Amino acid sequence: MVPKRKLIKKKHILLSLILFFYISILIIPKYDTFAWFTAESFAKGKITNANTSDLLNIDVSDVQYQKNCKVKTSVTITNISNIEIPVSLNLISKENQSKSKWLQPGEALSSGTNVTDPSCDASQVMYHLYAFEGYVDEKIVVPLSPEKMIKPVEPKKEDTNDESKKEPEVEKEEPQIPEIEEPPQQDPAPEEEVPTEPTPPTPQPEENPDTTNPDDDQADTPIPAPQPEQSDQEGKKDVKTDA
Repeated sequence: MVPKRKLIKKKHILLSLILFFYISILIIPKYDTFAWFTAESFAKGKITNANTSDLLNIDVSDVQYQKNCKVKTSVTITNISNIEIPVSLNLISKENQSKSKWLQPGEALSSGTNVTDPSCDASQVMYHLYAFEGYVDEKIVVPLSPEKMIKPVEPKKEDTNDESKKEPEVEKEEPQIPEIEEPPQQDPAPEEEVPTEPTPPTPQPEENPDTTNPDDDQADTPIPAPQPEQSDQEGKKDVKTDA
């Protein structure tokens, strides 16, 4: 059996320990050490809100300048968080183009727009980004350079004064080529008629006047044809054949 003295000592030790802890709890708040412990606890328990860059990635493409002061831009919104985010992207212009979508983790929303400014004085294109029920509410500004705007070509106006000042155009006469007259065609000259010599008369035998009758001689002697007429007719025939 345990002696009674040992039990009494154990009880005194236990009571003294309880009193020590109780007194220490009451004394510690009165010193500066309490402030040091509380400051450390607040530093570890500070909560910071997530920014837009922690949830969404915004990518703006290069600006393309087209004819008639037309500008083409593109904005892409990508969800880089681990939760689903509702996103709405609106173009602040006269067209009021808008797109909205629930983006899953890693999903993107792209908005390609064409903006036309007739005055060619636009300096920026602005989008309104709204996401997470107002948690993300900001504007995306795409700067433009008016110097790169391709203005439309205006038709030139013709001034009547300038036309009056212009000297009248003098028509230059082209040199005329002289016409070469062909010589008249002459009819071929008729061939010269070669005179034909008359054939000599054939000699006739001498007749004795005593034995011959003059009347019979006249009847029997042939009368020669005139030679010149035949030559004229032959010349006419030759001319006809040549013609």
